Amino acid sequence: MNPLAVAVVWLGTGTAGALLLPRLRLRRLAMVVPLAGLAAIVVAGAGSSPIQFLATTVSISSVDRAGQGLLAAAAVSLTAAVILAPSLSGSESFAIGLVGGATVIALATDSVAVWAIALTAAVAALALRWLTATPSRATLAAGRVAGGGAAALLGAGLFLPLPDVAGPRPVLVAILLASGVAALMALLPLGGWAAGGYSSLRGIDVAPWQLLLAPAVLLSTARLTAALPSASAAVFGRALLVMALATAVWNGLQAARAPLSTRYGRAFLTDLALAAAAVGGTRSSVALTAGLLMVLTHLLLGPVLLPLHEEPRRRRPQRVAWALLSGLPPTPSFWGRFLVLEALAQTNAALLYPALVAAALIFVAATLAFLPGQTRRSGAAPGPGMLAAGVSWLLVGGGVALGLVPQGITSMIFGSQ
Repeated sequence: MNPLAVAVVWLGTGTAGALLLPRLRLRRLAMVVPLAGLAAIVVAGAGSSPIQFLATTVSISSVDRAGQGLLAAAAVSLTAAVILAPSLSGSESFAIGLVGGATVIALATDSVAVWAIALTAAVAALALRWLTATPSRATLAAGRVAGGGAAALLGAGLFLPLPDVAGPRPVLVAILLASGVAALMALLPLGGWAAGGYSSLRGIDVAPWQLLLAPAVLLSTARLTAALPSASAAVFGRALLVMALATAVWNGLQAARAPLSTRYGRAFLTDLALAAAAVGGTRSSVALTAGLLMVLTHLLLGPVLLPLHEEPRRRRPQRVAWALLSGLPPTPSFWGRFLVLEALAQTNAALLYPALVAAALIFVAATLAFLPGQTRRSGAAPGPGMLAAGVSWLLVGGGVALGLVPQGITSMIFGSQ
């Protein structure tokens, strides 16, 4: 596929939507932005020759099969998120478009420097949107911490490609990469900005990071681990593994204690951390499959549960979605966490203990969200429209199908891993 053409479509439609839709009072048509990105991916997915810049220094080639599947699935998920959002301000189009275009470039390049620049642009768009929507210390941290993480990746890119030699340089590169990835995927001790965003922002404002940017960083981490020399890969893997497991346990505990409005955000951070532990901290052959299955689960269920940030009033599709996140077989969360545990066990059996604790805490959080007795707003709330209700049930049905046929659906979307 031609990544530049796809990126231009994302950015162009996002900019046009931000300029025109609020004036025309057609904010709900912001779903055209991810739909246009999906169409561009489908049309350009037949393949094209690589595009070279600056001779051999920087190159932007075609996105691989897993990247194309991720972009297509994320576009569908973002479309559903726009449809299900309780309210829109009109500026969401620009954030979705810029994050989408930057993510396409990040997945297409084999240069760490270009990858870091693209991620920096995506983070800048998110930080600007968050600060505009809800000015606070929590949203300011998004630009400061996540932007610093992208800068760390750019600093590491200056040293790459790195020969397989001993000394301080491989360790420095590994530390910079681990810090950057941890900041962008909201791993402790650099993940407070994402938790703050979930507690202070609407779900549609968090959606571009959760449904597009974070999964793209996770997929890029798998490639990064395989491309690093052994000295850097060992340090990078250990650092990422420790931070990811600590994040999973901490956010799992917070998810079990959180109110309904912020519980899903904590649950997602737990699953993202478990996927990061498998993909970045192990060399198991099932790690990438585990991460992609976890990502696909939240791409399906995220749009249904993100509106709880604004309307903490569960409806039937949301209760079913919580059941699918519980980790009981044959839900998709069960298969994803099971593969994560398998990948960790192949590296070190002791790693199973914190991962099992995190999985148990998510089970508790999902069960509490599913059972009756949650806080409800006084008065009757209007039900969703027919389109929103249909989309919700369609996504939940996709989650059920993914739990029944996890390998077939994952292979169909991402290719054989």
